[in-house]
Amino acid sequence: MSEKYMILAITASDNFNEKFLTYFEKNNKIVYDNYIKLNENNNTLDDFKSNPVVFILANEPRCCFYIAKNFVELEFPLEFNNTNEKEKEKEKDYEELMYQEYKRLKGRKQKKSYLKYNEIFVKHTFNGYMGQGVLDEPGEPEIEENGNFVYYSTEDSINGFMKATKQNRAETNRIFHSIDNISGYT
Repeated sequence: MSEKYMILAITASDNFNEKFLTYFEKNNKIVYDNYIKLNENNNTLDDFKSNPVVFILANEPRCCFYIAKNFVELEFPLEFNNTNEKEKEKEKDYEELMYQEYKRLKGRKQKKSYLKYNEIFVKHTFNGYMGQGVLDEPGEPEIEENGNFVYYSTEDSINGFMKATKQNRAETNRIFHSIDNISGYT
């Protein structure tokens, strides 16, 4: 499926990648920031920035594959005029996909409230789930410049989220799975 997208991305105009990075950051700021950090930690940031759309399409990270795919479709609408309704439904905005999954999991929050809690969840748990920036020993969490928390363990980060937001375990699990089922958070 992504071969057509990759060919279009490779043969696109010079400012295509610049436009994508702007689009990515503007429309999905949290995902963008976390993906940049992940690439920095994996020493792949230069590879990513040299051709971000191709990098994402080739590696197919669930967090941003559809973001890159949607961007290609926006840039080359004539190439995708036969997209059926079911396919369009799958390509909805990343946040909308997570919210739909949250509702499927019997979540009751309105979208705006869900997105607020989702953002707080990511800030508390991102480092723990990505296996980076964990404390050497249990204790109070540290807060990075980007606002992400650093805990001793993933479980500590989940408990920190629940304490900060007064969410119970069932609701916390719904928020986690609404992300993980869509973007492979773990």
